[in-house]
Amino acid sequence: MAEITRAEVYFILNHSRKNLAGLNLSGLDLAGLDFRGANLRAADLSGCNLARCNFYRADLHRANLSCANMANTILDRANLDDTILRDTKLTGAHFGEPDFLTEPIVASQDRAAAIA
Repeated sequence: MAEITRAEVYFILNHSRKNLAGLNLSGLDLAGLDFRGANLRAADLSGCNLARCNFYRADLHRANLSCANMANTILDRANLDDTILRDTKLTGAHFGEPDFLTEPIVASQDRAAAIA
């Protein structure tokens, strides 16, 4: 169960330092939001609808994205170190140049998209 609402996430992304580190955002519909440069370290985004979101240069280190819908998201230059992507929908996701030192944890139907 999420700790905050979509409206609160939107406010943080647009009116503060974009720090969502460690927050439980599980199950929220966050489709289309702009997470560019956001700190999402160790955040729980499991089961979220993140379709069409922009995660350019976002820090997703150790974030849990299990069972999230990340269709058509932008993940260029995102920090994906130890990110959990189990059963994550990555259809159409654009990784461009991911920024990770360790392999993200991937076990999804879209494994090819995660590695491409």
